[in-house]
Amino acid sequence: MSEFKKGQLVAVNSPAEDDRYWHLRIFKEKRPDGHFVVGGDRGEEAYQLCFPAEEVWPDIFLGRLTPAAADAVAMESELVQRLKRQIAWLCQELAPARILCPSVSAITSCDNDCPRCWEQASLKAVEEEQC
Repeated sequence: MSEFKKGQLVAVNSPAEDDRYWHLRIFKEKRPDGHFVVGGDRGEEAYQLCFPAEEVWPDIFLGRLTPAAADAVAMESELVQRLKRQIAWLCQELAPARILCPSVSAITSCDNDCPRCWEQASLKAVEEEQC
């Protein structure tokens, strides 16, 4: 049986319960009598069986990055940076036409997310490339 750290997510069960029904709890301590004290939605409870949560539910921590997932995150981050540069360029192109933007009023400023503005900037960009 593994040693647990206070605050670790664990799966607990009692021999009297159906082995198929485990409870997700937070480990607090192990008592001298061998029971595991955990915290949950009903306060502190003691159980006889206690395992790390990932042993009972292998997919519980899907957020853990594998090398392939880390590469995908890096590629997505690069894409986001490229899109941010494109958005900055489009906003710069729209600067003279902002008075036409329907989302701009005396109270609010342009949020640079108006579909009509994006369409204008795209048309302008295509027009400049053809010249």
